[in-house]
Amino acid sequence: MAEVLPVALARRLTSGGDWGGSTLTMPGDPLEIAFATHDPLSLRYTVDPGVQDLPELLALWHRLGAPTLPSEPLETAQALWQQGQPRFHAFIGVRHRQAEDRFKLYLEVPEQAASAAEAYASGVLECPGVLPNRPQRVEMIGVDPTDGRIEIYGRITDMMSHEVGTVLWRGGLAHRKAELLELLSLCFGFPVQRDLPGSVFGYSYARAPTGPVAVTLYTHARTLFGREGSIRSSLLSLGRRYGWDLGLYADLSAPLANLADLTTRHTMFGITLVGDAPPTVSFGLAPPEESCG
Repeated sequence: MAEVLPVALARRLTSGGDWGGSTLTMPGDPLEIAFATHDPLSLRYTVDPGVQDLPELLALWHRLGAPTLPSEPLETAQALWQQGQPRFHAFIGVRHRQAEDRFKLYLEVPEQAASAAEAYASGVLECPGVLPNRPQRVEMIGVDPTDGRIEIYGRITDMMSHEVGTVLWRGGLAHRKAELLELLSLCFGFPVQRDLPGSVFGYSYARAPTGPVAVTLYTHARTLFGREGSIRSSLLSLGRRYGWDLGLYADLSAPLANLADLTTRHTMFGITLVGDAPPTVSFGLAPPEESCG
């Protein structure tokens, strides 16, 4: 991490760079630490490098020593960017494990390119779009060059519980709707019946050349758990209940324990289903300054 961050955030760390103002986190920080219950041994984080064009982005990717990216999603992103006005262009995800480092590129989809992005998503998933009459769109394309995985990230407003099954159907997981809603209700603290809590939910489909599609349902952590300190206590409580290793999270988030802010350093919270495996959870945190020493 100490080797990657100065390179990935070089534009923002220079005297003329802009450290704040990132869309990655609610406080505007360009760094988010990520936690995934299925992979507690990895150190995961996402950065917003502040790069505004594809050549500069690819040059940065090369300096990081990341694997070569496939050409198709890059060409698609370039075409989509030309159809609209991207806000952040790209984020970079990093995962460190003892045996390897992995990198993922998140490419923004401008709102004006929604139709073209949906056509690309249908090709990747080999399945048509769902809920065509609902306010939704593809927002990002994720690329993991290590295993050839392509990810499609979208959002939908005012989502209803029966629509969860439709979203899961596109990934071949409609039969697990009740299971997902049960865990979502546990997180929220009340049964999720007709309407999902909050006005906006996200979803993602992750497809590799082999294996099943992984489907994730996302929302803001504060939508489910409330204010800053309440989010922390709720996540730690869930961790104790399910035996998740959240030691690093507990340490990093300790300065937030007694805060009641609505502008939270906690970011998105997601529940992932893949195949017949038990559900897993992921969430993000813009690390407090007190935790960074």
